[in-house]
Amino acid sequence: MSTQTTVNVSIADAVLLRGLPNTAVLPATITCDSCADVSYKGTGDKPGANNRKSRHKQSLPGQIGDEIMVSFPSDSADTHMAAFITAFVNFQPIPIFVTDKAGMLGFEAVMWVTDWDDTQTLNEVAINKFTLEPYAVGVAGPQPHYRT
Repeated sequence: MSTQTTVNVSIADAVLLRGLPNTAVLPATITCDSCADVSYKGTGDKPGANNRKSRHKQSLPGQIGDEIMVSFPSDSADTHMAAFITAFVNFQPIPIFVTDKAGMLGFEAVMWVTDWDDTQTLNEVAINKFTLEPYAVGVAGPQPHYRT
């Protein structure tokens, strides 16, 4: 993987594992080692609440918004890139695990490809960028979670 790879939950190079499109089981052997960049973004949410004794807005623990971005050079006939394209075109789930090389902290979920951006630049190699978010509630397989 590129030395420019970053994962927001880690300080080391990213390791991205993926399953097959339209499956929910993550095989530990399919490592996406040809992607140019991987990033994970977790955003906390805090819904508001109140009670009859106070006019002050109060907050409750909410949900975490998860997003993974994966990039591949467009000039490669890559099976990993093809898997993300298949998942995007067919609206299929794809199991994902992203961690660092030390395996200190990882994020695992059944995801779907919400966005596919094919950047056609003239002076550089075009890049395919995929944005993944957790798949709908109720799908079989690992629910979004952090694991060590």
